[in-house]
Amino acid sequence: YYLNLRYKFQFQQKIYVSLAAEKDAGEPFFSLYNRKGFDFYNASVQLNDFGKLHTLVLGNYKASFGYGLVMNMGFSMGKYTSFSTLNRAGKGLSKYTSMNEANYLQGAGASWKWKNRWLLTGFVSFRNQDATVDNECITTLKTDGYHRLKKDMEKKNMVNNQLIGSNLTYNGKTVELGLTGVYTVFNKVLNPDLRPYNLYYPRGKYFFNIGTNYKFFLHKFIFSGETAFDKSGKIATLNMLSYSPAVHTSLLLINRYYDKRYQAIHANAFGENSQLQNETGVYI
Repeated sequence: YYLNLRYKFQFQQKIYVSLAAEKDAGEPFFSLYNRKGFDFYNASVQLNDFGKLHTLVLGNYKASFGYGLVMNMGFSMGKYTSFSTLNRAGKGLSKYTSMNEANYLQGAGASWKWKNRWLLTGFVSFRNQDATVDNECITTLKTDGYHRLKKDMEKKNMVNNQLIGSNLTYNGKTVELGLTGVYTVFNKVLNPDLRPYNLYYPRGKYFFNIGTNYKFFLHKFIFSGETAFDKSGKIATLNMLSYSPAVHTSLLLINRYYDKRYQAIHANAFGENSQLQNETGVYI
């Protein structure tokens, strides 16, 4: 049987607490192979707007900044997202209430605001991840969350990932600017088995990305985008120009260039492919 348990508490728009537990069909439940009961537990606390403290998250949480070239753990439909969300930058730190066992951070993060224009964010994460390990090398990061068979259990929590990141955002009347930096390291070397399709997939033990996002308003025009670099200096850039002659009418032009060697572990942005690399296109 599949089982899940959820509890959510909210006080006004300031305090959120969520607890969740899940076991997928076929996973052991309070047995010799799983004495803790449910296979996955998720706990999250979020505080909003306490003086200069804009956001505080503890436990499991998400982080999304800019337009996803460096860090985006939110839901994305790739190239087929709605027009209303294309010009919208990531919303920063937020609680994690999903049953997805892979796409989250575990630790703490906080955002401070001052002068109603600036927002400074810092966050850290320490978590174990499922993976296939061969000779101290990570050949595959397992993200389906299933622990039903012996071979699934052998991959559970096999690697440790540590992450630290920061973001600085400025929100003006006619301009929005942001700067994001993320450093992540594994305790083993990420090295997928070499195949023609994964020739430029992320490889190594540590990864660093820095990116700047921007948004300019001029009458009925909006120009926005993000440009990011990885530890090797490879570039990814996404730029959008929109024109709205009427309330329910928008004309949109998007140009993207993601270098085939660009590597970002937590990137997720407008594009055709699941990996944010090896892509050039114009979208109208």
